Amino acid sequence: VRCMDIGIAVSKATKDAWINRTGIKEKNIEVIYNGIDLSKFNSNGFNKEILMKELGIEDRCKIIGVPARLHPMKGHKYLIQAALKIKSAAPDSKILLVGDGDLREELEKQVKTLNLEGTIKFLGHREDIIKLMHLFDIAVLPSVALEALPYVLIEAIACRKPVVASNFSGIPEVVEDGVTGILEPPGDSDKLAEAIIKLLKDEKLRNRMGEAGR
Repeated sequence: VRCMDIGIAVSKATKDAWINRTGIKEKNIEVIYNGIDLSKFNSNGFNKEILMKELGIEDRCKIIGVPARLHPMKGHKYLIQAALKIKSAAPDSKILLVGDGDLREELEKQVKTLNLEGTIKFLGHREDIIKLMHLFDIAVLPSVALEALPYVLIEAIACRKPVVASNFSGIPEVVEDGVTGILEPPGDSDKLAEAIIKLLKDEKLRNRMGEAGR
């Protein structure tokens, strides 16, 4: 790495990590953010009622979506803990865990222990993630380990979704706190619950943040 003339980092957080770990000079790393084709994230032809019916969810429910592999670094266990407060404040809310991984069995046990089977659904690996994102009322990423530049949050924002996520690593370069979403300390279930409940109860705020993100 130290011998290269120039390197590309997908975020300032990644650039700083390279500098700290390798001693490479700052001038030798350029930040170029990942981009997406916005035309692929329009909601044209999306039928919410059909998808809700396929998932066995009532139309009146608010959807909290977590598009992330089931891995300890993604912080699912903190959201599951937060779901106790979310369920109490917003009984009609549902949490969709989109993705699969080695942690699934452990997380399913946590959900069962907390009696949250009716609130949290494990969808496993899905090929229709964009359709699912259009279903979300809020996109959540409670990561607790390095996120260079979380692509799923870029996609969620492209779908006009407000975001609740951890305030560290490359996430603040995607989500502007208070403008396109709410950022909270990683691993803090109480703060995570508060942010989600705030958005669930304020449709105008959700819409404003979604439009600002797009």
